[in-house]
Amino acid sequence: MKSKPIFSTKQLAPLIEIIIAVAFFATASTILIRVFSQAHNNSRLAHDINNATLFVGECAENIRASKDYNSVLGALGSAGFVKSEDSNVYHIYFDEEFSTTESDEVYATVTFAITMEDNGAGRLLSGRFICERTDGEELVSMETAVFMPDE
Repeated sequence: MKSKPIFSTKQLAPLIEIIIAVAFFATASTILIRVFSQAHNNSRLAHDINNATLFVGECAENIRASKDYNSVLGALGSAGFVKSEDSNVYHIYFDEEFSTTESDEVYATVTFAITMEDNGAGRLLSGRFICERTDGEELVSMETAVFMPDE
């Protein structure tokens, strides 16, 4: 006696179509999750670069507007920089929202290293700002200088 199939081929066609549709959407969602994740990371990086550039640019302008060494130190202090063990290096720490912080949750650091050259007619104070995240990614780097003539 010949056994009769449980499902006919006409009944299996919609089931195969549904399986193919589910497989397609699963693959598409996997790709889209990756794309959206990369877009989020790029957005976060652009946000961080923007905040770092604005902060460093403002600090550089304040230093260039300074008339003497003490006003440069005052500009660094008012921005929140703290002198490190090396007498010519200053640091400031930021959290994820780019608000200054002193807690353990440091997200980014801005470092400013000062060099001073005396050429007889005055002093050239120059420095380099470097802002980098704690993961080591450099967000922005900017050099600034101001000449302070002897009075």
